[in-house]
Amino acid sequence: MKKPCNLIIFLFFQKITLFAQSPYAILERPISVNFLNKPLKEALNAVAQTGRFEFSYNARILDLKKKITLLTNGLTVRETLVQILGDNYTYQQSGEYLIIKKRIKPQKILSGYISDAKTGKKVKNATVYDTKTLRSTTTDENGFYSLKVTERSTVVVAQLAYKDTILQITEGSPRFVKLELNLKTEPKAPEKSINWGKLPNKLADVFISTLQKLNFVNVSDSFHRSFQMSLLPYIGTNHKMSGNVINDFSLNILAGYSRGNRYVEAAGLGNFTRGEVRGVQAAGIFNIVKGNVKGVQYGGVFNHVTDTLTGLMQWGGVWNFAYQTKAFNQTAGTVNVAAKGTLNTQFSGLANIADTIKGVQIAGLINHTKMVKGAQISGLVNHAKTVKGVQLGIFNYADSLSGLQIGFLNYSKKGGYNVIELSANELNALNIAYKAGNKKFYMAFVMGITPQTNTNDVVWTQGAGVGTTIKLNKWSDVNVEYINRHVNVGAYSDFEQEWYQVGLYWNIHLNNRFELNVGPTFNGLSTDRFESNSSENLGKIFPSYLKRTVYQDTNTNWDTWVGGNLGLRFRL
Repeated sequence: MKKPCNLIIFLFFQKITLFAQSPYAILERPISVNFLNKPLKEALNAVAQTGRFEFSYNARILDLKKKITLLTNGLTVRETLVQILGDNYTYQQSGEYLIIKKRIKPQKILSGYISDAKTGKKVKNATVYDTKTLRSTTTDENGFYSLKVTERSTVVVAQLAYKDTILQITEGSPRFVKLELNLKTEPKAPEKSINWGKLPNKLADVFISTLQKLNFVNVSDSFHRSFQMSLLPYIGTNHKMSGNVINDFSLNILAGYSRGNRYVEAAGLGNFTRGEVRGVQAAGIFNIVKGNVKGVQYGGVFNHVTDTLTGLMQWGGVWNFAYQTKAFNQTAGTVNVAAKGTLNTQFSGLANIADTIKGVQIAGLINHTKMVKGAQISGLVNHAKTVKGVQLGIFNYADSLSGLQIGFLNYSKKGGYNVIELSANELNALNIAYKAGNKKFYMAFVMGITPQTNTNDVVWTQGAGVGTTIKLNKWSDVNVEYINRHVNVGAYSDFEQEWYQVGLYWNIHLNNRFELNVGPTFNGLSTDRFESNSSENLGKIFPSYLKRTVYQDTNTNWDTWVGGNLGLRFRL
């Protein structure tokens, strides 16, 4: 018999321990009492005994001889005390003691419980807010709420699965109100949490409170304010409803959170916007917008627009991102990304990524876009699927080219002109050239060599130039080229030995890959007249029929002649 008795005692104390674990455990304990003209002191003792706790209070704040008549069944300790003592007292739990304190100054606090009208089950995480002051709170696990109100407040209770309930506060309204919510006939699907982006999501977790995220889910209404000011998203004139407010003018000392902004928003650190931004949005570090931006964004470090950027400009100290653009300009210290849409200009220190560029895309290293209608300019690589303008960089690549490519390496799958050429002329027995661009305009890079018995007499040249192609018929065309080479004999010559050449070649298409070309060249050689090595060696190498002109004012010899070129080209 002792074992069952011990088990009952153990379970009894376990239950008391569980009651004490929550800071509101005593107040939420259900009790049933029956008083008929009992003095207040006896009534409180009965409540404490039934609820298995002790009261602590100053007898001077209570009229202990006051007669109490009350019959309850299953009300919480909190509800029972409100009916016994009224609204002017607060309660604080300390262990198994409940301390009663009188409010020094009566506060306009509305509190109570929210429950399901059909089941009676308490509703947690419901948003309770004042439409005038925008103060808000959410119900706890016991369905309890407490909200500061005014004498003319309009209080709304909103929860995703239930119909909104509106309570109009007047001077004579009770301050403890139990409300029952009715389920919606067609429950609204839970609104997905905002996906700002990987890094923005982490920042949002730091700055945006759980309560504000619940308000976003529960409250579909939006509010308008001419001006708001905040320290942080949850500390400001819009309180914790800031994510549901569209502001005309917004000043955030550190960071702000809003549904939208119409004219100007500024922040010391950053701005979060659920909806649309119009006008100017500026921040010391970041701007993060889920909706559209129609105007100007300035971010000391970065700007992130999950939807569409339209208007004038997005400027970021490090990087900018916009999923879709219809804007004039993106400028960033490092990287710009415009995933879809059009931009007039993009400028960055490192890289630009865009859908369509109508104007100019300039980057220190890399540009990438689907279509260029203006110009791509980079310090290293330009890449585009379609080029209808100009690419200027060391390496230029296009899937389809109808414009120009100017660079050291140029390649395009369609519409391009890319050839490797082997040729011979009157100076070099062998020349190898890479020519790339399109038929209207291409770049040429050439190296040539004439072997000699003595390596000190080997003639080699390197140079670059430009060319164009004039179509004659299906199987032939004419190339006009200008090439500038530097001439070396033996070791590299660092003095003036410049060979300028204009060539006119008839190009015969042998098949889809190979072309044979032949034609005359018109040449000029500029040398330093005081360099004996230049004068003597080059005099032996170049044709004997040179026509020489001496320019004494520049100390140069200018030799001209007519030559020829024979070459075989392989189209890549």
